[in-house]
Amino acid sequence: MKCPFLRETTVGSCEASPFRKMIPRSVIQEDEQKCSSPAYVNCPAAKAQLQAHPGPPAPRCPFFRESLVQHCTAISPTKFIPYNDDLLSRCNSDAHRYCQLYLQRSHPECPERRSDGASKRPADPAAQAIPLPERLAYARNHMWLDVSEDGSCHVGVDAFLTRVLGAVERESFVSEKGFHRPAVVLRVGGVDLLLTFPLRMNITQCNTLLRSKPERLVEDPYGAGWLFEGTASENGRETSINEPQSRLLRGESAAAWMREEAERMTEFVHGLLTQRCHQGEKLVADGGCFSSELAQYLNHEELLTLFNLFFVSRVG
Repeated sequence: MKCPFLRETTVGSCEASPFRKMIPRSVIQEDEQKCSSPAYVNCPAAKAQLQAHPGPPAPRCPFFRESLVQHCTAISPTKFIPYNDDLLSRCNSDAHRYCQLYLQRSHPECPERRSDGASKRPADPAAQAIPLPERLAYARNHMWLDVSEDGSCHVGVDAFLTRVLGAVERESFVSEKGFHRPAVVLRVGGVDLLLTFPLRMNITQCNTLLRSKPERLVEDPYGAGWLFEGTASENGRETSINEPQSRLLRGESAAAWMREEAERMTEFVHGLLTQRCHQGEKLVADGGCFSSELAQYLNHEELLTLFNLFFVSRVG
């Protein structure tokens, strides 16, 4: 499915002019322009070229060119791109759902709906209403995979991880382009945490916008906070994404797993509180679920322990 903001049109341009400008056919007044008739010989730009390269007269200007282009209506001013330009491959596929312009224009008022592209599932008290888009597959280290029908892939982190971290100071991409397991280092509270997706893919692009706006990872983990873009094959070779999906969770299996993770995290927090009480700290146990932005309340060792228990990928 192509992006709804993508448009196609035919433009005309003059190769004789020192300034190349593409003009949409829809705004060209046929009765006023000379390019498509013998009257082109009276055009100053064409005259200069004809004098340098004389030849028999033609029914239309030999320097007038028409071409099919695409452009995005979500940006201004309009920029025309040749129809077969590879830069628009995202616009012509489901990958457009991760374009920042599409996300801003399609659902600017609702981050959670924008992340999923559809209404989120009913709130699940056991999992603290953590959004879990059904179209995605989830790894047990809380990273997600989205594979489109055309084979394009996106990888990111889920809302459970961003709820725990609360804020990320910096993202550093370990895996750039090529055939790898996508890996990124998240800096949280001055601690560098390595996060690795357990399956290999052909990485074609990283979300480098996160370098200047790392908060997007937490604010919109299923949309503008995506980490890696790629394909499910490389030069005809299938990636491990196409292996049996027993290592990834979907649908009800993912929902049940998320409930278990929320309970396990709460138990982990209660264990920390008990340990701190034994060390002489006075704490109030409310018996509730773990707090968002939990990481900011942990010391260096506690944060590393938490990360190792919940977010380290067990790859074979």
